[in-house]
Amino acid sequence: MSTAACKSHDQTYYENNRASILAKKKEYYIANKDKICQNIKRYREENPEKIANQIRKCNKKHKDKRTATKKVYYDKNREAILEQKKIYRADTKTSRTAYNKQYWAANKDKLCKQNKAYRDPTDSNNIERYIKLKRSTAVSHPKNTDTKVCSEQEWYDHYLKSNGYCARTGLEFDFSNQLLRPSADRIIAGGDYTVDNIQWVVCMYNIMRKDRDADEFDIDWGRAGLSLRY
Repeated sequence: MSTAACKSHDQTYYENNRASILAKKKEYYIANKDKICQNIKRYREENPEKIANQIRKCNKKHKDKRTATKKVYYDKNREAILEQKKIYRADTKTSRTAYNKQYWAANKDKLCKQNKAYRDPTDSNNIERYIKLKRSTAVSHPKNTDTKVCSEQEWYDHYLKSNGYCARTGLEFDFSNQLLRPSADRIIAGGDYTVDNIQWVVCMYNIMRKDRDADEFDIDWGRAGLSLRY
């Protein structure tokens, strides 16, 4: 019998006897649980790299399927999952805080370096991330609890339309200079962060303008001898 024929025969046998096979496997596992667990633990300790590679290959192969399955499960059980997370966070708040402090103290330099590299806008690979982080900052601000905010993609697409120049001063954005980095300014101060109410300006313009009317501020900006786009 060929290899293909053997596989087909085994598959047919499994499908026809699935219930009894699983019952026997369960019975064997219960009877030999400690021994099986010890063997698995020893194998993992002796072959960490091999196991890590197998996990990476498996995750890569089934990524889309697992993501879709997780999404379906989450959508179906969203309220229960959120409630479980809420209970878990409340129950483990003290231990998690202590662990985070301990981990931070032991890895402070490493974490600071990683965080700086992750957020560094001077790296061309981080520009999109930097712009989207600006949205996250706006969303999480306590004053913006009831403020409407456009989607992450709309936010980034709106930035791209600026072509790298400040909408009010005409200055070119410079990620190596904090004052000249792009900043999302609300045309109507205190309004929503929607595409029809945000404009991309240099950071120093947004800081200086604060809650003032944009047109009135532009007049003062011009009086100070600073360049304007208009």
